[in-house]
Amino acid sequence: MPSDTSISQQHFRALLASIRAERGESLSEFGRTLARTIDPDAHPFDRSYISKLESGAKPITPRIARALEILGAMLDGVSEIQARARRTEVWAVHDLPPNTIVLGRPRKCALPGCQTVFVPSAPNQKYCSIECRREMARRRREKRRTG
Repeated sequence: MPSDTSISQQHFRALLASIRAERGESLSEFGRTLARTIDPDAHPFDRSYISKLESGAKPITPRIARALEILGAMLDGVSEIQARARRTEVWAVHDLPPNTIVLGRPRKCALPGCQTVFVPSAPNQKYCSIECRREMARRRREKRRTG
């Protein structure tokens, strides 16, 4: 009896082939599409790699599986933002209506020792809170004084 992993691999190989066929893309074109779905700045996968994914010579990684799910949802008429969105638990400072999509990328607070991961409200925000920002400023002043 095949394992869940082999069934999953078969499922994603079939999904890859059907998405590529429906999009009408060559192996090279689909390598570009798949790589950019994972990361807009990524280098494209070459046609040989895509062929090996389709044939089962290379495994479908979790990142590639996620990209295939996104592309499949988009072919089904789902917007890209909705296709990329994942349900997760979030602790929000402000009230969020149900089904809110958070578009920002999470980052770790820049204060050494703080373990908070947050979505910044401005692109240059480094600290999760005013308290962490003040603590870092205090540490810098202290370091300058003690030299």
